Amino acid sequence: MTCHRCGGLMLAEHYDDARDYTDQAEFLGWRCVNCGSVLDPVIAGNRRRIGAMPTPKPVKEFVAC
Repeated sequence: MTCHRCGGLMLAEHYDDARDYTDQAEFLGWRCVNCGSVLDPVIAGNRRRIGAMPTPKPVKEFVAC
């Protein structure tokens, strides 16, 4: 799976649901190894509900001095 923000690699991760948004003690989500964007069931449901994925944002280049 690729990240919708930067096109990077998404890895599956287990998360704890402390506020009980998903009706489960823990759930599976995805995190981008490049930019850190997270996609979980609540975020995916909200994006489906509004019917649009956010447009990718340009990644600013870091220049070391």
